[in-house]
Amino acid sequence: MTEILTKELYKLKDVFPNGMNQTEYRMVITLLYEDYSDRNLSGLLSTFTKKSEAEVYNDILGINEYCFENEDLFPMICKLKEFGLI
Repeated sequence: MTEILTKELYKLKDVFPNGMNQTEYRMVITLLYEDYSDRNLSGLLSTFTKKSEAEVYNDILGINEYCFENEDLFPMICKLKEFGLI
């Protein structure tokens, strides 16, 4: 993992000190997808969640299946912005 991704991992740990649930996980994929390559995002999230990179990559490929309303995403956007992830 690169130095930059390691820093991002620490930020994720600050945002989610107790891990993230499935909905939060999908929201994070949705919100970070535009800023990361699929490979970097899958590496970052697999390290954080302890899922395999292949599983996370498949979740990323399924991003179009995740439907969130803007008002549902807003608190997550604020949370990620607060810690410098977006």
